[in-house]
Amino acid sequence: MIDENLKQKIDTVREEVKSDMIGMQNKIDELEKNCKNKTYRRKRKEDEEVTKNKMPTLLKDGLTLSDITLKSVCRKEGRGSYPVVVIVEIDNFDNKSKIMKNKRKLRANRVYENVYINSDQHVESRNIQASIRTVLKELGKDKDYKFVGTRLVKNK
Repeated sequence: MIDENLKQKIDTVREEVKSDMIGMQNKIDELEKNCKNKTYRRKRKEDEEVTKNKMPTLLKDGLTLSDITLKSVCRKEGRGSYPVVVIVEIDNFDNKSKIMKNKRKLRANRVYENVYINSDQHVESRNIQASIRTVLKELGKDKDYKFVGTRLVKNK
């Protein structure tokens, strides 16, 4: 009798402790989620400000172009381990051509060796390129061809 009563009390205490633990774990998860969101928002804002300040420095130090002014700088969201894309809008076409001519200087600079500058493409041309890449991959020829700008070129 005493054993049965003791077992019942132990079981009820276990159930209470278990439900309390589940409730505490849910509260901890909620607090962690809130902390992450706040930090992420603050970090994103800082990243945008840092990006806006880094672009003129990249032009001056990496490309040795000091007379170019930027119209706007927009940092896109990164996806997992992929690098972040920064879209820079330039005032006129002459400045863009100067940047495109000098972009190979970035390879020689240790600070900017992992920075790549490409001309922006329309959504339609990116979709067409993606479908062509898919077809080439299915045919097993994806290693034989590459896109240079908007042209499909055979690898040497």
